[in-house]
Amino acid sequence: MKKTKYDSYLKNNLPLGCKYCLSGEKLVLFITGKCSRSCWYCSLSENRKKEEKTYANERPCKNIKDVILEVKENNAKGAGITGGDPLVSYNKTLNYAKTLKKEFGKNFHIHIYLPLNLVTTKKIKELSKYIDEFRFHPSFLISSENKEQEKQKIKEISGILTKKKVGLELPLIPQEKRKILNYIKDLEEYISFVNLNEFEISETNFDIITKKYKLNKDTYTISKSKKSGIWIIKKLKKSKL
Repeated sequence: MKKTKYDSYLKNNLPLGCKYCLSGEKLVLFITGKCSRSCWYCSLSENRKKEEKTYANERPCKNIKDVILEVKENNAKGAGITGGDPLVSYNKTLNYAKTLKKEFGKNFHIHIYLPLNLVTTKKIKELSKYIDEFRFHPSFLISSENKEQEKQKIKEISGILTKKKVGLELPLIPQEKRKILNYIKDLEEYISFVNLNEFEISETNFDIITKKYKLNKDTYTISKSKKSGIWIIKKLKKSKL
């Protein structure tokens, strides 16, 4: 494990999507604020949450032409598709990814963030024609109800796409660090990377966070969140993830 110049911690190598992001070459394509889940820790703003709004970086977009314009103005080499849940607006997500690949070529790198609620192998197969990396956000941190079902989905998708294209994206909730570690271990042979995000306060989770957690001196990150991430990485010291 090493500390990077970006004030983060890294074990082994970065996925390609992260490399583009860190060099400032990725467009953030916010497809929709509507979501298939209601995570209590969600950090979306009130302005975007549950709204059918699309943004390319901070540019409101009425259509794909607006997105293409933002890509050109920023000289982006790729896009990260996020939400909400992009699968709530599946046809738009598929069309935008397809159009971006057609407009900017196969080397225009696209990754996507997805809860697993609406994920099906059919949708993933269709999206994989245009999307290079899939970053899944499982629901076990809010409920264990679909835990095994979601694991099975990830395993099936890994078999379809190869694990190189599959990873996890998880918030570092301090008291859940062991649960996060065990989940990663259970899926280790089916994924190639994990992004652990320092837990932050926002306007939509403010009430819960201020009641249950202490903040660091910066007043927006949660105490012990970063330490939990470092602990998890150290526990995975033999992992090739």
